Amino acid sequence: MKIGILPLDSRPCNNIFPQSLAAFANAECITPPPELMDYFLQSADCHGLIQWLTEIAPTCEALIISCEMLAYGGFIAARAHRCDIETSLKRIRALEQIKAKNPALSIHAASIILRPTITVESKDKISIYEKLYQYSKATYLAEKTNAPEYIAEKAQVISELPKEVLEEFLAVRKRNAIINKEVVRLTADGILSSLLLLQEDSEPYGIQRKEQEELVELIKKNNLHDSVTLQNGGDEGGCLLIAKVFMGKLPMAIPMDVKFSTESNKDFVAMYEDRPFSDNLKSSIDFLYMKFMEGAKDVLYIHNPKTAQKDASTSVGSGYTAEETSSFAAEILQDIEQGRRVYLLDLLYSNGGDGDILHALGKNVSKLWGYSAWNTTCNSLGTILAQLAFSYLAGKPNDMFTTERILDDYVYQTVVRRKLSSAVSEIGQDPWNIENLDWANEKLDELMQNEKSLENLFYKTPQFVASLPWNRTFEAKITLESEVNGG
Repeated sequence: MKIGILPLDSRPCNNIFPQSLAAFANAECITPPPELMDYFLQSADCHGLIQWLTEIAPTCEALIISCEMLAYGGFIAARAHRCDIETSLKRIRALEQIKAKNPALSIHAASIILRPTITVESKDKISIYEKLYQYSKATYLAEKTNAPEYIAEKAQVISELPKEVLEEFLAVRKRNAIINKEVVRLTADGILSSLLLLQEDSEPYGIQRKEQEELVELIKKNNLHDSVTLQNGGDEGGCLLIAKVFMGKLPMAIPMDVKFSTESNKDFVAMYEDRPFSDNLKSSIDFLYMKFMEGAKDVLYIHNPKTAQKDASTSVGSGYTAEETSSFAAEILQDIEQGRRVYLLDLLYSNGGDGDILHALGKNVSKLWGYSAWNTTCNSLGTILAQLAFSYLAGKPNDMFTTERILDDYVYQTVVRRKLSSAVSEIGQDPWNIENLDWANEKLDELMQNEKSLENLFYKTPQFVASLPWNRTFEAKITLESEVNGG
């Protein structure tokens, strides 16, 4: 099967992960040439991308489309007012012409519901990032409750925000909300075979709620419950969509068992998300035509927080006792020994994995069929479900992908990232917008290669290349040398 992928942006999670997973099922993936793509604050060439899609569409069985890349030029560009509503609509409607010329082509798309704030382009923008979050929450609660304290808080925050910042933020929200409604229409018209509406970074109370309510009404009005899914997420969208293409061809749903490290907090609301995890879990499983089945051969272990979720980049301490962690690890190992295909979804923290559970497993982590613990809870969830789907099809574990996830999601995100950010700051540079990328990459490689936890987690220390895909420490690109050398 040949699949064309227009990713959300040029980072590995969006551009490489879907290809790595689909290749495991012998799919041929086509992605845009680098010269057309975005890079950090630089938008992609949307006109060139539309031409590229038009050219490859006749050779593909399916297209995976990021509406943000198509309409605005990438994920970060989607949070800025670099193109107007009319231009964005014209770009999205290019899918109508592509479908008209290729009626047998299935097109699957993801579209993002804007988060309640901006991109942190530099450390100087952090205060505005936080103020807009506060504005979003106060505005939502003021409109919902009409309570004087929220009305007053909203007025106070507005007085503290630069006028041009708030005006641009609201203009972007308006534009993106129109685009989201347009892609629902394209689904109703049969242009899109499936649509993921993904709410990026958020919290339970925010102005995104009104936009979600309007989209839900539109979905109901057009009876699109089977083809449109609205949930938390963002960067995992490409992985979910490409897995759906393959899962839709199976004669039956994949059965999957689910076990939690604590049953008492399965409905926790994760950081940067606005609904219970159990809701996102169910909708993601439904989206991929999977089903819960106790005792199934494939089992997803979910390491959930006992109380409120914390951020791995700033927090320590799991809340679990050593005995509880050991007991959970022993349960995982027992299922592995019984021949079950075990996947570990580590949600104890956002933005990184829990070292305690990995070190309790020790070198047995190599026996896992999958591991995921990066960025937000739904980013991790969607990635590991897609990995489970493709490993099910292949009948074997994707060891290379799992190893890269352990190196990235735990070793880099939890351990090395804060060290690298400190090192960057110590030489007078900004971890959110690094000027000397060559120096930062050298420092990253030094920190990763010298990380002692590698010896504890692998029978043989993997050989890998580590680099920063963009000029910031927020994410890394980890590639095993066997991939680099074409092995």
